[in-house]
Amino acid sequence: MFYHTKFTISVLSDEPMADGIALSDLEYFLTDGDGSGKVTQGESVPITRKELQDLCNQHGTDISFFVGDEDDE
Repeated sequence: MFYHTKFTISVLSDEPMADGIALSDLEYFLTDGDGSGKVTQGESVPITRKELQDLCNQHGTDISFFVGDEDDE
């Protein structure tokens, strides 16, 4: 079984945040840098293999990261 979970990160800063900031850079900014942040986790929703494939395509991730062969579900 596969799951899709969304997180929302609310950031307070004295300047606009850069587009496409890396998660590691965002984590540093919020824990050791000059920003303040709050993370909210949404519901984890079960998804099908097809939905997983579509989301992997959107993320630029190969589905083989999650499944070994065509028969895995």
